[in-house]
Amino acid sequence: MPSGAGIRNGTVINMSKSLEIYNGLLEIKSLSEKLVLERDSLKNENESLKETNTRLMNEIKLLTEVIRAMSKPEPAPLPGIPAYPIDQLPPVKQWYGNCPRCGLKLEGVMGYVCPNADCPTGLGGSKC
Repeated sequence: MPSGAGIRNGTVINMSKSLEIYNGLLEIKSLSEKLVLERDSLKNENESLKETNTRLMNEIKLLTEVIRAMSKPEPAPLPGIPAYPIDQLPPVKQWYGNCPRCGLKLEGVMGYVCPNADCPTGLGGSKC
């Protein structure tokens, strides 16, 4: 029988070969554990990348909507309605002072009514 060999259940076992196999199995186990750790790390990175991708896709959609809204043409103003900017409205004629016919004092905002139907200020009643 060769040195370092034993007999088990009628089979000759080479001890150095067994030790080689055992060391190989330990190395496989170590590599397997490393692969599991690397797989878990990649899973976490993948989840993080998915979240980042989702966030970026939402931002792209929002920016696309903003660009689309900004590139729409301005609607044409309705015919007969002047399109004045709010700070450039045409001046409004205001009556201040006294009515030349009845002497009604016109100052500030009030509910003026002139007793004369043909009032020059336009505050008179209806004329039949």
